[in-house]
Amino acid sequence: MLAPMMRLLTPSIEKRLAEIPRPDDAPAGHATGLDPDRILVFGSGPASGWGVRTNDLALPGHLARELTRRTGRGSDVDLLAGERITIRDSIAELGRLDLAGYDAVIVTLGVADALGFTDPAHWKHHMDALLCSLASRMSRSAQILVAGIQPIRSITVYNAWWGDLADRRAQHFNRISETLASTHERTQFLALPGERLPKRRHTAPEMYQTWAALMAGRLAGVLSGSDAGGHVSGRDRPAELGSAREHRRMQRPEDARQNALDQLELVGSEPTSNLQRIVQMTQIAFGTEAAAINLIDHDQQWVHAKAGPDVHSSTRAESFCAVTIKDPNGLVVPNASLDWEFAQNPIVRAGRVGFYAGYPIESPDGQRIGALCVTDPQPRRFSGSDRSALRDLALLVQQELWNQWNAAQIAERQTSAPPPAPPRTRIPPVPTGRSTAPEQPAR
Repeated sequence: MLAPMMRLLTPSIEKRLAEIPRPDDAPAGHATGLDPDRILVFGSGPASGWGVRTNDLALPGHLARELTRRTGRGSDVDLLAGERITIRDSIAELGRLDLAGYDAVIVTLGVADALGFTDPAHWKHHMDALLCSLASRMSRSAQILVAGIQPIRSITVYNAWWGDLADRRAQHFNRISETLASTHERTQFLALPGERLPKRRHTAPEMYQTWAALMAGRLAGVLSGSDAGGHVSGRDRPAELGSAREHRRMQRPEDARQNALDQLELVGSEPTSNLQRIVQMTQIAFGTEAAAINLIDHDQQWVHAKAGPDVHSSTRAESFCAVTIKDPNGLVVPNASLDWEFAQNPIVRAGRVGFYAGYPIESPDGQRIGALCVTDPQPRRFSGSDRSALRDLALLVQQELWNQWNAAQIAERQTSAPPPAPPRTRIPPVPTGRSTAPEQPAR
């Protein structure tokens, strides 16, 4: 009886949900620092970002900052969320996502199941299957954090008498999840608090910060960072065997990387004004002769945006950025003429590049398609804080590329949508074959 009742309430609930702000920017959060941990937040409820307009103020942004505050490393938090994701759909929703590159996955499922009054036996079966699937697809050092379902009535649109019924089901699910988490290696359960908010008020940034602090507190101590601290070239940085960091440094299939670049349609196009400004800021910030966004396209390096003289497209074989994209932490070459990999490079021998620093740029689907870099004819030092600042600027490039990609997706959907139905008009009666003229009296 409970599930049919919720179906009757669905239209009014969805109308209220449509009025609540939610993020419309890139589904990710970042925090400044080197050797970043990479986290995936997956699910519904707290992951959906209700009440704020940007993921920087939602769970991804707060979680990235809280993790960095505790670890001293950078943080990248990716988001895969949808308010209608249920426990039954969870494995399919993850699809072919490469989970081996994540240091941790945070699962925030259950709101939709509690409201739909999913059978607890089904919840147990599918949650156990999800945890097994995650463990089999993640690196052997990665962590899984199952976040409990927040109190249902702390969600404004569900703050009604029937919310108590759903909340009791949610508490039952939480007990099941906590028990299951205790039976799986590298898996923890975390109860999430919630508070009833006044009507017409939605989840505030402070609540996301509270949840993020609790999650970061659980994860910070078990995430394994690099011993090198990120101050050496990515080519020389050690990585724990079998770790997520090692996986992120593995060579990716070239066809997938090239396909991601092709889909963005950047090669041969003019850069946006925002990208050009970022490149100019980069050159000024580091005081180098040149800065550029370089894209690695087949066997060529394409200069998409540049600031400074003597910046030209080149072959991939001569490209520093082609080496940069092999490592997620970037590349620094303080003195190219003394570097074992670049000393014989034609542009080094010609005196055009004596110093190079670059940080990879990822496509919206996570492929490293190019790099933001700075170069100078003279060798120079590049500190840890410089590397961190270059990463922040590269993330701005990624945000702009996501904005371009998202705008193109919206335009494509609008173009391919069926034309709107014509306005309704009164339909004339269908002729019956009989005359509508009044019958003449018989003579």
